[in-house]
Amino acid sequence: MRPPSTDGSTDGSTDAIRERISAMIEARRLRRWRVQRPLLTLSFALVLLGLLAVALGLTYPRAMPWNFRWGYVLMFLAGWVLALTAMSGDVAFMRATICLHVLIAAGACVRLMPIAANAASALHAALSSAEPIGHRRLASLVADTLMLTTNAAVVMLLAGVVPAAILLASCRGMLSPVRLMHVAFKELCIFDGVVSPTYVLFVLAELLRERPDREVAAAFGTLALMTAALSAVGLRDARLRSRVHGFLAMRGHGVSAAAGIAEMLDGVKASCVLRHAASTFRAVSLHEFTREHLREPAPTPAPDARHVRGVTRGPRTPITDRRAPSARASVEPLDARARARSTLDSDMDDGGGALRDAVDVAPPISRRMHDAHAPVEAPPAREVSRPVKLGRVDAFISHSWHDPPEAKWEALQSWRAEFCALHGREPLVWFDRCCIDQSNIAAQLPALPVYLAGCNTLLVLLGPTYFQRLWCVVELYIFYQSHLPTPAEEKIWIMTLDTPWPPSPAHGVQRCGDGASEDPTGAAEGSAGARQRVRLAALAAASRFDAQDASAALASDEERLLAVIDGCGDGMDDFSRWIRALATKKLQEARLPLPRTVARGSAREPDGRETRPARGSGLLGHGRRSTAPLALP
Repeated sequence: MRPPSTDGSTDGSTDAIRERISAMIEARRLRRWRVQRPLLTLSFALVLLGLLAVALGLTYPRAMPWNFRWGYVLMFLAGWVLALTAMSGDVAFMRATICLHVLIAAGACVRLMPIAANAASALHAALSSAEPIGHRRLASLVADTLMLTTNAAVVMLLAGVVPAAILLASCRGMLSPVRLMHVAFKELCIFDGVVSPTYVLFVLAELLRERPDREVAAAFGTLALMTAALSAVGLRDARLRSRVHGFLAMRGHGVSAAAGIAEMLDGVKASCVLRHAASTFRAVSLHEFTREHLREPAPTPAPDARHVRGVTRGPRTPITDRRAPSARASVEPLDARARARSTLDSDMDDGGGALRDAVDVAPPISRRMHDAHAPVEAPPAREVSRPVKLGRVDAFISHSWHDPPEAKWEALQSWRAEFCALHGREPLVWFDRCCIDQSNIAAQLPALPVYLAGCNTLLVLLGPTYFQRLWCVVELYIFYQSHLPTPAEEKIWIMTLDTPWPPSPAHGVQRCGDGASEDPTGAAEGSAGARQRVRLAALAAASRFDAQDASAALASDEERLLAVIDGCGDGMDDFSRWIRALATKKLQEARLPLPRTVARGSAREPDGRETRPARGSGLLGHGRRSTAPLALP
């Protein structure tokens, strides 16, 4: 695999990060404008035309060439389009729409109830009368009574009571903004589906009259077909909103795929987010990192099935064997205490005093790497991290808590060994458990894009459950987008965990980085064959990735992450294709050594001179291939 570029001398600076965050917020604003303007224009135009048709049809019934009931068709369609307009965070807009829906339903009920009562009275009078009544007349009276009472009941229940309950639940905090948006739209689709048969009764009642009005029957027939079609489309396709918004956002010149990342910022200004992120940004040196920090604090088994936005999620594949790989990382002895002190002093906000003490008492790197495999009692996770400046962290560690901790430890130590051998110092990394205040996680989530932008590389510990966790894949996506326009792909380092992977369907022949075909049946025996099988299993998992099958532990987190995904490109389908393309490409690349330099932590010669390879030169003698950053398809 190609080594990630970690020279953050320019794009790791605070000014560059501010520019990227501001660009994301501007892309979000542009996306909303591109999506909501045409939908709002269409819905308002339909409402105005519908009201105009009804008003003129009632005022001048003989002068107008149409029946006023054609206006109902336009207004029903306008309401459906208006509900489709809402985007993540539009709480006030959704509540106003629901209030309007309830008011219209109340007005319709006030109008329908007396008419339904009169129809029931006429039917009762006809049945009580001694005079004979024709079959056609009786059928017409029954149809009138049935259609009016049924329509009034449906409107009262599904257009009045249920939306009012949804509005109350939202105001009391029982429905999140994202869930409110989807629940309200689904309820509208159910209402359209239930009310459609009542309009069929309208058509039947009109045709049974002695002098039927064919135009009225045609208007109600059109309304019945349209409401049934809108209900079927809205309920059948759980990604309809995402597809429509993606199509509108990408028309013409399109909108940057980073627009969705700004959904995590909760509408906060870039300067405020950056200020908060800079004051809470922390990192941990890997020599203070222990195995215990990789163990899941409070494992919570995922339910067998989950329903998010109408999509049913099946059970996760269990990982039955969690034994650690036998391979141990090793490095050559290297005394780098002086170089580590000179490099890391400039990284800490507190002037480096605390870190200098840590370096002075730390054993040589060779001994620390050897002792890394011995049982160590982990200090509290938060205490091992220290404040750092944005752009001074070597790697952001992206991992799944559901993957075996021993396998992640071995992979991390292998990466650490190579890093220490190249740079003569311990790497500074961002690790969620150590660098986030666990008592106030929600307050720090909007700063996650800044944290990712402030790290110079992304270290992915790819295990069997990585692609099943929404946080993992969204971190991968945010890191890539937040490091553009530099070659962000070169800054991503993927390490496949040497752990048993669950059996997967036949994946076919995979392509190596050099273009040769691989076949698991022809893999060499021993450790090389085992690594080959693990790599093929990782490639298979990457090629099958679908964001629909990924989840988060908390429903609130899942909704926020889904809002990020919906805001990128053409939505969930586009996001899944992007992750598959990037992960497959990185896994197929040949593995090369780590980069020689790291932002503001470059290796130094004994005389203090900083060593940096010339731009475009090879790393450790290897030529570098020019690769354009992946773009969303």
